[in-house]
Amino acid sequence: MGSTRTPFSTLAVGVISETREKIAYPVINGNALNFSNKIDLRDALDILLEEPFNGVTVILRFIDRHPIIRDFKSYDRILQLCIQLKASAEGKRVLAHMIRAGYEPGTYLWNRLMTLYTKSGKVEDAREVFDKMSERNTFSWNIMICAYASSGNMQVARELFDKMPERDVVSWNAMIAGYSQNGRGEEGIRLFGEMQRAGIKPNQRSFTCVISMCGQLCVLERGKQVHGYVVRTGFESNAILLNAMIDMYCKCESMESAWRLFEESPERDIVSWTTMVAGYAQSGNAEEALKLFSQMRKAGIEPDAVLFPILLSASANLTALEHGKQVHGYIIRAGTESNVFVASALVHMYGKCGNSKDAKMVFDNMDERNVVSWNTIISGYAQNGPAKEALKLFEQMIQARQKPNHVTFIGVLTACCHRGLVAEGCSYFNSMIQDFCIAPKEDHYACMVDLYSRAGRLNEAEKLINHMPFEPDAVIWGSLLSACRVYKNVKLGKYAAEQLFKLEPQRAGPYILLSNIYASVGRWDEVTKVRDQMKYKGVKKEPGCSWIELGNKVHTFLSEDRSHPQTEEIYALIEELAGKMKAAGYVPDMNFALHDVEEENKEESLLYHSEKLAVAFSLIKAPARAVIRVYKNLRVCGDCHTTMKFISIIVRTEIVVRDSNRFHHFVDGVCSCGDYW
Repeated sequence: MGSTRTPFSTLAVGVISETREKIAYPVINGNALNFSNKIDLRDALDILLEEPFNGVTVILRFIDRHPIIRDFKSYDRILQLCIQLKASAEGKRVLAHMIRAGYEPGTYLWNRLMTLYTKSGKVEDAREVFDKMSERNTFSWNIMICAYASSGNMQVARELFDKMPERDVVSWNAMIAGYSQNGRGEEGIRLFGEMQRAGIKPNQRSFTCVISMCGQLCVLERGKQVHGYVVRTGFESNAILLNAMIDMYCKCESMESAWRLFEESPERDIVSWTTMVAGYAQSGNAEEALKLFSQMRKAGIEPDAVLFPILLSASANLTALEHGKQVHGYIIRAGTESNVFVASALVHMYGKCGNSKDAKMVFDNMDERNVVSWNTIISGYAQNGPAKEALKLFEQMIQARQKPNHVTFIGVLTACCHRGLVAEGCSYFNSMIQDFCIAPKEDHYACMVDLYSRAGRLNEAEKLINHMPFEPDAVIWGSLLSACRVYKNVKLGKYAAEQLFKLEPQRAGPYILLSNIYASVGRWDEVTKVRDQMKYKGVKKEPGCSWIELGNKVHTFLSEDRSHPQTEEIYALIEELAGKMKAAGYVPDMNFALHDVEEENKEESLLYHSEKLAVAFSLIKAPARAVIRVYKNLRVCGDCHTTMKFISIIVRTEIVVRDSNRFHHFVDGVCSCGDYW
């Protein structure tokens, strides 16, 4: 019999033992052997279970031929195989086989079946088994509670939990973890308190969940209490809990406590370092995040694909291009440049730092792109000037069958705003609703108000504000007020300013814009009233501030700043450039000089605005023809905008200025904004 066929061992795995060949071959070929005893049959069953291509049907057929092994051990082994493979349909066959054979599964095997169904995502099948069970143990209840909690059905999970005759720590953990995973942290924290009062001693899982919820809810005091409980129960040296507590303190912005725990950690792993770096980055201290990354590298810890996007986000928030480039270098050496999340973060960093060229290069080299990748490059182009390139990218996104989301259209509408493409913007706004079934959010309406306002269509902007389904926020009123200054619409400007006074009573910007509107039409009494109102309310104007990064060091300048060690050189260069600009046709725009400055001093005050000081310093210190990158906290004024165009011609250097609204790329006397900002 065996000599006329290819041995099963050869077909399956090449070479197997004599025992396997003796037993497995006839079984698989459907031939019954007269096995000498139950031990041989058990060996045969073990071999069948070890071969991945042997279906449950084959195994059950073998049991049918040998009723002697139709027992608990055999069914347990088969169900365990089904669980490993998440084979719920096969599990049902096993159950049917047990019923036909008259075998009563018992609580343990019923639990096995429920485990199979829940791991296969068949929660209702598991519930059917649970309801049919004549006897249930705590493990039976826990299986169902975990299943419902994991699937987000906390109501049913809680109903079962409340009905349990006896609960163990797993029962409590399942509920607490379910609340945590489903964004119901307050209920989870309350249940943890009930657990303590019930006399159930928490374990690592319990503490990890509740600490995570304290971080999610930013309830620092409660987090500190749990931290104390962790110490009292002797879990303070547990690495997982230590990392969870560091993360909790970071999310609660208690960076000193997080740092103290980090320093006290007996072993700092990649999770510890990543958590601390992320904590500094997300709390706004991007500079500290980058410093810590350097320490991490010196400690011999290699960053991974999780950490790189965090570092790149920190670089982007700081507009620290050189830091971002260094991180890019680490990414290349680590071989994670092809990771879609890392590559998308690179595109974002370069875009936020005003380097569209490198952003596009990274994007073009991506093997895989998701909606975040497309959104990032579209937004980058929208902010940096080439609006029509952003719109082309959107069309390419659609052609690539990538479905846009609400963030995509914010980028698209922003691009239209920055080039005055009103008709196109209206078309995209309508397409978003009609073609892509995306309901506009506040940000989309803000873009549309900005689009109409910049184009001077103030009545349409006001009409949209009055009919939008949201209460207008400060961004929307600010867009309208800025446009009223440009188009000298006193009545509407006053109304917009009054709304902003209510929303942001201590912010100086609206007062200054309203004052400038009055000044532009010669209503000096009203200018004085606005300024007196500012003084009375204690509102202070935010000083114009510009900064540049040279040699990994940030240099900051205020208007008419004389605190820099190289002030004399800076001012001398500005005066030299001013002479050359005037010879080329530059005329200072006094509309942007301070109104409370004497007429003879207005031109001088214009000359030393913070961005001009930053550009002059960069020309002194940076290599010849290197791109100059300046960042400013406020909107660049019209005179500085004109000045940058002249300087870019005189020194034959590209100047990039990022103000509070967008990027301006000045090359050969032309700005990427098309003088529309």
